[in-house]
Amino acid sequence: MSGYNSGGPQDPGGEYGLTPQGSAGGYESAPGGYETPGTDASGFGQPGGPTFLGPGQGQVSPGQPGFQQGYQPTGGYAGQAGPPQAHQGPPPYQQGPGPGGPPPYGMAPPPQKKSSTGLVLGIVGGVVALLLIAGVGGYFYVMNSRPDSMVKEYFEALAAGDADKALSYAANEPTDTTLLTDEVLKASNALGAITDVSITSRSEKTVRVSYRIGGQLDSVNYEVVKTDDGWKMREVAFPLGVTGTVKNVPLEINGARVKDAEDALVFPGTYELSTGSDYLAWSEPKQTVRGGTLQMPLTTTAELTDAGEKAARDAIRDLWDTCMDKKDLKPKGCPFQLAQLNGTVDKSSIRWSADPHPAKSWVIMPLRDATQLEGRTIYGLRLVFDYTNGGNSYHYDRTVTLSLNIYMDLTKEPLVVHWDN
Repeated sequence: MSGYNSGGPQDPGGEYGLTPQGSAGGYESAPGGYETPGTDASGFGQPGGPTFLGPGQGQVSPGQPGFQQGYQPTGGYAGQAGPPQAHQGPPPYQQGPGPGGPPPYGMAPPPQKKSSTGLVLGIVGGVVALLLIAGVGGYFYVMNSRPDSMVKEYFEALAAGDADKALSYAANEPTDTTLLTDEVLKASNALGAITDVSITSRSEKTVRVSYRIGGQLDSVNYEVVKTDDGWKMREVAFPLGVTGTVKNVPLEINGARVKDAEDALVFPGTYELSTGSDYLAWSEPKQTVRGGTLQMPLTTTAELTDAGEKAARDAIRDLWDTCMDKKDLKPKGCPFQLAQLNGTVDKSSIRWSADPHPAKSWVIMPLRDATQLEGRTIYGLRLVFDYTNGGNSYHYDRTVTLSLNIYMDLTKEPLVVHWDN
């Protein structure tokens, strides 16, 4: 560090100068009923239909001996039987009844076919059941594959403080998940919960969501994309975007330390910004991240706290008071000195004083870098002492005005004062 020189007082023995010293199919029915010659669809003989006779019998006309119509079952109405006839040999050949009719006289009935009605009903019932199941499943699939329902589930996960589930809706999961944890998310909900979530519109590219964060109503568009795994959100976390004029400000979000204040990713919600230092604070520590296409950088800056300013002024006071107590014209490690003197000094008589005190007159400059605090002071420095020169005694008493830049490293404990001109 370089020191500052100021013109010092002079005495008769020579010139003396006070100088500042350097320091982020169906089934078809079985074939319909069929008919055989001489029968109707019910299997009974048709009037006028041909009758086949047994061997040795000639064809006869009705009313002649030997004429016989086909077998008429009880209750049949197709023609009247002739009068009883004498034995005429083998009975005429009788065709069996058509489907559904009774068996010929003297024959045992054939085994009944098992009804297919129950089978058909069973098949139909099964098909209906399958259709119902498919319909319900399809309904849920459609509901779960819609982008709006997916976005709403994402917000439900945020409200529940479930960071992993919220991340599962991302088309591409963020690489930096420092702040995407249950702890940070639950702290966000405690500061300003997400409530009253509703979907107001949707398209193949965006879903518009209305919700409140900490009571404040917002309506935001979220971009969605269709993937092999269904609908996903293009982004589920958003840059915090803390920007300002101060460099190197330490940042903690809801208690978690962040390396990059501008690019750090968070979920929509409410966040408390801090520096982790007693000397510095963010000008607007409580911030709301809306997310979606509405997300904008957070404009806030770091400021010196009252505790930080007091610590800085106390450090300046301690330095000057220590230096002014020294009985030396060139006190080591101090921001002032007497450059030259001809004669012999009575060190016990040396008195340094400042008015106003530099700790009080120091004007702090706006922060440019959070690691360094700067300011300028202008004060009057008085030096009094006795000395001898050439056998004569002299009394030295001079006051000079000094101007210094004073700065200190805010990362050190305790603060260390530096100066230059």
